[in-house]
Amino acid sequence: MVVRKARRDRNLLEELEKGDAALDSQPSVVPLLLVLYVLSMLGFAAYAIAGWYLP
Repeated sequence: MVVRKARRDRNLLEELEKGDAALDSQPSVVPLLLVLYVLSMLGFAAYAIAGWYLP
């Protein structure tokens, strides 16, 4: 009985580690959002400067 419980716990731990590895392999969304934010700020700045200099 103890052996069965230990084997079950080990299998559960292995499955949890596989799930963690799958999550780690996916790219994070935060850097993508930061890049989009910076690009939008640069676009707004360019639009403002162009409107300031162009008639």
